[in-house]
Amino acid sequence: MRTLAQRSQQSTVEISDILDNLKASSQRTIADMGESASKRSAVSEAMSTIRELIDSTSDSIKQLTEMNIQVSTAATEQSTVASQIAQSISGIADLAENIGVGSSLSREKFEELECLSHELNKVSDKFIV
Repeated sequence: MRTLAQRSQQSTVEISDILDNLKASSQRTIADMGESASKRSAVSEAMSTIRELIDSTSDSIKQLTEMNIQVSTAATEQSTVASQIAQSISGIADLAENIGVGSSLSREKFEELECLSHELNKVSDKFIV
């Protein structure tokens, strides 16, 4: 009976050790679950922040795209206006050249008229009234 009592006591100690181990293991599991929930919450917050950053970046990219389109449109319009100005300046230069040619012709005609006027004066001076 003594052996049986010793074995019972030994089994009780072993069961107590097993229960202590189970208790410690469950406490670690509870602590790990709490830490896991905390980390899950942190990851969720980080994902929310990342989502906001992506949305903000997408909006910024859309705005930049719209600005690029506006700049491109403005550059095209400026190019058209510059081309029109160049054509106008070319037209003005042509007119100035034509005026120069016309002025030269007019000067020549006035010189001819002056010569004719002198000749007419010479001829009319010969007649006395």
